[in-house]
Amino acid sequence: MTKIPAESSGGLTSNPGKIRTLLLGVFAAGLVLFILDPYVPGFGILALNKDDRPDSAQSTRLTELLNEPQWSRFQPFQIPPGAKVVERNRHSVGENLINSKYALMAPNSKIRDAISIRLDGHEDFISVFDVVYTTDALSRRTTVPEGPKNKSAQLALLGCSFTWGSGVADHETFSSILASKNPDVRVLNLGIRGGAPNDFIDDLTENPQRLKTEPNPKNIAVLTLIGDHIERALCKTRCYTEPVVFKADTPVGPLRLDKTRYTLKDGKLIAAGRFRDEGLFWTRLKKWLFSSRIVTKIFYDYSGYPSDDDIFLFAKMIERIRDLAIEQTGGEFAVAFFPDTEASSHSKILKIFDELHIAYFDYSQLNFKKALGNRAFFAIDNHPTALGHAAYAELLFQDLRKRTSAIKDSN
Repeated sequence: MTKIPAESSGGLTSNPGKIRTLLLGVFAAGLVLFILDPYVPGFGILALNKDDRPDSAQSTRLTELLNEPQWSRFQPFQIPPGAKVVERNRHSVGENLINSKYALMAPNSKIRDAISIRLDGHEDFISVFDVVYTTDALSRRTTVPEGPKNKSAQLALLGCSFTWGSGVADHETFSSILASKNPDVRVLNLGIRGGAPNDFIDDLTENPQRLKTEPNPKNIAVLTLIGDHIERALCKTRCYTEPVVFKADTPVGPLRLDKTRYTLKDGKLIAAGRFRDEGLFWTRLKKWLFSSRIVTKIFYDYSGYPSDDDIFLFAKMIERIRDLAIEQTGGEFAVAFFPDTEASSHSKILKIFDELHIAYFDYSQLNFKKALGNRAFFAIDNHPTALGHAAYAELLFQDLRKRTSAIKDSN
């Protein structure tokens, strides 16, 4: 039997030239994709839409809410099926940031914020929302009605742009809706647009006057959490990417790399400078790597399942927020999870919250997008609409009324 020489067998393993060519081809293709596929931040990569049946009382109230006259015909703009968005425009007028680390608005200011888009085959722009925000003397979003200052108790709402009310008018935020239901309770909106637990800690530490009040056991602070807060707090991937760039004169807010990096030392939460100070080489490397949507997608999906140490660090940051809020108000504190924004590590977070005695309202079983259709969140922007705020206010109201005698139905 004649033995066939290995080099004539035609396999890649026997032809180093073919292997080199293949590897070079793969590398070249990857490099082209890396350059031509810039990262475009999205919403809710960490979010999971739950299909589980919510609490029956909550479901009943949401059904009743949809049947109320003011919501029956509420239809915010939604992108038609198959339509392609070719241009986005954001226009902000009067915006003035007074903090280099987080987007704290100037006191007693008015800010017009508008988003519009243009669809393929159309010349005109379509408005997604066009609203005016106002702030009080301590840079808090205005609640309507404000009412007298000698209130019997204080309800403070902490959180990000969901709490602030991006895209809705002052009177449409869930803070204002709760204020209208409880005229004897002072309701504060301490939302910080683009905020994360890092920012909430820094704000309560550096600007205690925004929350501090006469100690009262009926006072309560509620922190609204969304799944993205984990990524924001840990700065895994999106922290190193540039924000969405709109075609207009939108001011660029503080970059996430300027935010405070918190770590644990001997089980104690400590501030360890800014994320950009962690290491110049690693910062530049991550910024270069995550300029590609493909690379970011791979790593971001991975970071969507943080380690147990990461989750514990996140929970300890929430614990710090709780301790600061209780110290400044003399009342209670609770976390509330906004529907449709559950993190993949939700069950682990709740377990650690239980261990740290952090009270929470878990609305993760509620699916607003299923219960309220396409009316609960804005197209493109993906923040809650006026209906989304109204529905969330109802959930909070039901649970807060059970928790403290200060919250009661005035109707």
